[in-house]
Amino acid sequence: MLSLCICGTAITSQYLAERYKVNTPMLQSFINYCLLFLIYTVMLAFQSGSDNLLYILKKKWWKYILLGLADVEANYLIVRAYQYTTLTSVQLLDCFGIPVLMALSWFILYARYRVIHFIAVAVCLLGVGTMVGADILAGREDNSD
Repeated sequence: MLSLCICGTAITSQYLAERYKVNTPMLQSFINYCLLFLIYTVMLAFQSGSDNLLYILKKKWWKYILLGLADVEANYLIVRAYQYTTLTSVQLLDCFGIPVLMALSWFILYARYRVIHFIAVAVCLLGVGTMVGADILAGREDNSD
């Protein structure tokens, strides 16, 4: 779902930047953040033990704020990049966001992931590679001077 939200943001950002010269990076990511907030807050509210929302707010709140700020800043810069380059170039940069955040949450929040999570990240990275390969085969030139 997260990958679909990122893809939707990417397409609309590129369209708005090219066609209408609109640049609203925070507003464009706001819907994604609202959906993530609703889904994960409800999920954590019904967890028990150290995965409970109240436990996290009491013990680990500063870690989540730190990672949240890093994520918001990264998404702001990614959406802002659509003003200056092509969709493919931005997607190459953006594809590293999920693996980097997984690594940060692994080391800082001690989150553990299942094999399916790593497979999903690999599929996303393969998709970006396919997109770059399609651009190369189509002979598209970089329009930056």
